[in-house]
Order: sequence, then structure tokens, then C-alpha cells
Amino acid sequence: ACRISRQARPEAARRSRVLISLGGSDPTGLTPSILAAIAAAGITARAVLGPAYAGPPIDPGLRVPVADWPSALAGTALLLTRFGHTLLEAAHLGVPAIGLAVEDRDRSDGLAFAAHGTAWILDVSDTDAIVALIRQLLDDPRAREGMARTGRSLVDGRGAARVAAALLELVP
Repeated sequence: ACRISRQARPEAARRSRVLISLGGSDPTGLTPSILAAIAAAGITARAVLGPAYAGPPIDPGLRVPVADWPSALAGTALLLTRFGHTLLEAAHLGVPAIGLAVEDRDRSDGLAFAAHGTAWILDVSDTDAIVALIRQLLDDPRAREGMARTGRSLVDGRGAARVAAALLELVP
């Protein structure tokens, strides 16, 4: 989380209401259909995809260059991502998030993560359900503000330093 926060410049980002990041290569292949469903709902969204992405072409105007990822994350109103480390980065930056638990192992961990109030976890890949949840959060600024506040208070970006200090205390 520290690296992302050091690189994030939300004022430099081309703002979007929703940022989609489903993995650098989007192994689930959901980005194009989710982008289309969000656009059909009249919501502005962009996606970040890495160089290993091999899915259908996405309008270049809807793609965030990988180098702009930190600023795009810091400058978005809502993140849609797979369950994983990106949720910690979003929480650290105070960005409300929806995490998709697309694999069985993600469901229990995702629900435990969401129980802290920094993100909502959705365990389906149905685009209608995803858009409905996005709409619900975008229409509820108090919920987003609470998620942002909670995320910043729980994820300070200094976890690695605390782990290193604890390990050093174990060494005589």
C-alpha cells in the first residue's frame, strides 16, 4: 500500500466514477462485459489491464495505462476489483471498493475482509448484479464516505515495517 500511495496523484488522473481492475491479464475475461453493462447503465467507467491481457479489444479511451494505475485508483469514486491485495491499496487510499470473489477460496476471505467495512464483496459474476451493486454504492455517498474513512483508519501502509520490527524482536 505504501508504494501505491507514494505514486498516487488523484489530481493527475482522468477521473472516472468507477475503475475496474480484475487482474493485470483479467484471467476471468469479465472486463469487456462489465464495462459494456456499466456504460449501458449510464455510468462512467475505465479499466486498467496489464500487458498480458489477451481478451477482446477495449476502447483505448476506456483503458487506463498501467503507469497511471496509482493515480487512477486514488482518483476514482469506486473500485471494482477481484478479491486480493488491490483491496488493501484501495482501503489505504480511502477508495470504496467492491471485490468480486470469483474463486471459491476468495469467498470466505472476502467476506472476512468486508466485515471491517472497507469494501463490499460480491460472489457472482453476473453483470446485472454487479451493475446493481455499483449503482447502490454510487447512490449512497454516506456509505462510500464511511468505507473510505474506515479503510484509511485500518490500513496505514506500515504493515511490512511492523512485521519486520516483530521479526527483529525475535532475533537475540
